[in-house]
Amino acid sequence: MSIRENLHDELEKILGKEMIGVSHFPIPLVTAPRDRIFQVLGISEDQFDILVDILERMNSRYPFPVNAFSHFKEIPSREGARHSILATTMIDTVDSLIGGGFRKASIYQFYGASWYHVNMLIYRVILNFLMYQRGSINDMVACIDAHLGFRPEVLHKMSGTTRYLRDILVSKCYSLQHFHILLENFLEIAHETPILILNSILPVSFKLHDDTPIRKHRLILQILEEIRFIADQEGTCIIMVNESSPGSKYPPGGNFLVEYSDYVLQIKQDPVVKRFHDIRLIKGPLVAPGEARVVYSGYSIKSAK
Repeated sequence: MSIRENLHDELEKILGKEMIGVSHFPIPLVTAPRDRIFQVLGISEDQFDILVDILERMNSRYPFPVNAFSHFKEIPSREGARHSILATTMIDTVDSLIGGGFRKASIYQFYGASWYHVNMLIYRVILNFLMYQRGSINDMVACIDAHLGFRPEVLHKMSGTTRYLRDILVSKCYSLQHFHILLENFLEIAHETPILILNSILPVSFKLHDDTPIRKHRLILQILEEIRFIADQEGTCIIMVNESSPGSKYPPGGNFLVEYSDYVLQIKQDPVVKRFHDIRLIKGPLVAPGEARVVYSGYSIKSAK
């Protein structure tokens, strides 16, 4: 029997059929930090203790491959950094929606069917940070561009100068494996790069639909664990941008990306008056879900009060 089949049988026997789905992710689970397993699965403490015991016993009987993220274990989280606001949109209604602004050591996910309008808001955050809000003149912003849609010329037009482009580090990304390498490289500059933009982690170009479900989920979870580690340990503000299908209520990746994000926001265009967009908070630890309406005009974004 395979590792997955053995784990499947153990979980069904002890925890019941509702826990069978866990067997699809044995490698990420057995190597993830204990508190991360508990958070992602959303199970009770008793179930969590049983699950960890099963995984550890299964690992000793059927050893798992060495995982690159095993060093995440036993590393304390810097929770205090979460209370510090790092950047804002400078749009009062939007900043209020996320508790005042973008915080250190937090993960934000923005998604919507209109890639251009989602990115316009992120460009504004980048420029506000570099122009007015960075703590040091040496602070930079990094972007891993898997969507291959990051446009420096838009930042130039929004700011009216090329001065700030030198403080934005952009790396194109062509696969999940490449994504992992770029995240590891980012750790070397994290101390001077408080904001990391992830321009899609699930683009069509990765061709994940051609991969096996187990391998696909394992790769995604490994990337998400790395992202969570960077936010927690380096105090980095991470902003994920993902394109969703028209009419979709949920972000790409479903619960995976939602569970690993501190804040999840959807940007939805008004079907009648196209320049109006509603920014809807789906998830946030500091404020209740809500909405803020904004109006786009050229390279400007304002509150539609």
